[in-house]
Amino acid sequence: MVLQWIYGTISPGLLQAIIFKDDSAAKAWQRLEAIFHDNKGSRAIHLEEELTAANLSNFSSADAYCNHIKSLADRLANLDAPVTNGRLVLRLIGGLPEAYSGTVDCVQNKDPLPPFELVRSRIKLAERAMKARASKEAGGSAALIASTGASSDTLRKSIMTLLSAEFAMKDLGPLRYFLGIAVTRDARGLFLSQRKYAEEILERASMTNCSPSITNTG
Repeated sequence: MVLQWIYGTISPGLLQAIIFKDDSAAKAWQRLEAIFHDNKGSRAIHLEEELTAANLSNFSSADAYCNHIKSLADRLANLDAPVTNGRLVLRLIGGLPEAYSGTVDCVQNKDPLPPFELVRSRIKLAERAMKARASKEAGGSAALIASTGASSDTLRKSIMTLLSAEFAMKDLGPLRYFLGIAVTRDARGLFLSQRKYAEEILERASMTNCSPSITNTG
């Protein structure tokens, strides 16, 4: 009776793997347990590899990165392969880019290492500080572009640095047309313009010969 219950509650693939002639319920259960134990070990190895390879650059935010690390640790614990707080924290800061070096140094100098949740909070705080600084610098660069009366190599480099920081790219190439933004110049200085981008949209929509009209927004 028990043997038939085991056979009736598993998938056809597992059934083919454990069924034997003149079998007993105890032996069938032991073979089934061995299969699941092997699968558990394989899953744990895969999660360990994923944990080791995790890097903030592959995530949209520090919060998403930290959540991923914590999720992997929780899943490993469920597979009887728990991750200690120390190892989890080291893995967390090990996937941070150079911009977080101050946070990494602060955490590494603690003995014992801080709890995971505290390190997560510090990483998120560092991310907010960097975004605020980048936003402030972007505003200053925009003011510089508007107030400068002539083109210069220094000003071009300033724009490239601004775009590089904004889009997290190391090499933007020649500063002519990037992500729908073109650099234009008149008597007042250099400006970032999306005129070319707008013209391309109109051209794709076959609307370049259309006359403009006033839209009532009231």
